[in-house]
Amino acid sequence: MCFTSEYYSLTGEKPTRSVLEEVIDGLPMSAAYVIQNSLSLTEQETGRLLGIPLSFSKCQSGKLSPCSSDKALLIMRVIQSGKEVFKNEVHLHNWIRYPNLTLSNKPPFELLHFTIGIEMVLDSLFRQHYSFVA
Repeated sequence: MCFTSEYYSLTGEKPTRSVLEEVIDGLPMSAAYVIQNSLSLTEQETGRLLGIPLSFSKCQSGKLSPCSSDKALLIMRVIQSGKEVFKNEVHLHNWIRYPNLTLSNKPPFELLHFTIGIEMVLDSLFRQHYSFVA
């Protein structure tokens, strides 16, 4: 799990150092917009999801915190897996919003706020991709 493809998807660049070092320094704020656009989220939803100010477009630093950067990479892994499973962004957007029986009847989006929830969502996508119950 080196997260190189997730980093590239979020930044449009290959990491010049280890992804861990990039996370410690903070990913660019533009990574938040990539997640927002990839999941059709509002700015408020994206802000709550990543733990950044609700109007992050006004953030002065231009970088996410290390914790927000870490979460952004994990969420990008969900997005990439979802695109692979559904082959269609509209289906991914619908799936992420509707309750899922394998996720305690919660929408996957609600679980993306927690690392354990992200793992559960990834597991559900894996099961669906390989035709297990999901």
